[in-house]
Amino acid sequence: MKRRTFLEILTVMFLVLMATYSLTTPSKKNAHYTLDNNKISYDGSMLKGKFNGYGKLSLANHDRYVGYFKNGQFSGKGTFTSHQNWQYKGNFNAGVPDGSGTLTTANHKKYSGTFSKGELRHAN
Repeated sequence: MKRRTFLEILTVMFLVLMATYSLTTPSKKNAHYTLDNNKISYDGSMLKGKFNGYGKLSLANHDRYVGYFKNGQFSGKGTFTSHQNWQYKGNFNAGVPDGSGTLTTANHKKYSGTFSKGELRHAN
């Protein structure tokens, strides 16, 4: 009888330990990645194998993004600079400009205002 009680207690302790381990939040880590035969370079925070937090992304065509990511997409404040010399600086959501920001064209003309799903909705 004592042996069975001991095994039950041991089993419960094991289950509690495994449940605690599986529910703990994984921590972010800083990383450097190159993808697509070094055509894409990323330096920044990673969580669960995706870009999460602050980072810098460079593409082979010389497009650059510096800012915040969520689940691998531009999300939060950031700056996207195109190889065609235009730039968007402001808020992103799900990879596109969304919220307040400024678009500067290659001719240095600025459009500031509110963007929604990548389109300028209200200019200042």
